[in-house]
Amino acid sequence: MIPLRSGIRAELSTGYPRNPMVLMPLGQATLEARLTQLEMDLFGEREMARRNEPTLPGIRDRVVRIVSSIYTATASATGTQKQGYEIAANQFEKFLSGLRQLVTTDLPALEPELEKAGAPHTPGRFPEWHKE
Repeated sequence: MIPLRSGIRAELSTGYPRNPMVLMPLGQATLEARLTQLEMDLFGEREMARRNEPTLPGIRDRVVRIVSSIYTATASATGTQKQGYEIAANQFEKFLSGLRQLVTTDLPALEPELEKAGAPHTPGRFPEWHKE
């Protein structure tokens, strides 16, 4: 599975000769922080979990636990599974709202700045072209 931010991060990429780090320093940092938070909401704090520190499960983890526990069960869902679903559903609603704003509002607002800075083409972004 490709991490969420690797696909979107292409829209925020810097490091090209004509696209200096000064390109929207605050806006880009804010988008990167929000993208990182969205990834944490979806997958949980993976870095802390790798270090065997206690963490809350992400949305994906909650759903996987529910599905895997009832996949072969013949009884209806337990109270714990229903509660887990409610938590995951509420978290996903918030996650989806944040992702929608990032993709439909914030990234398109960054595109003119990318174009002015001479950033190379990225998927989903149409270049501005004017006859010389």
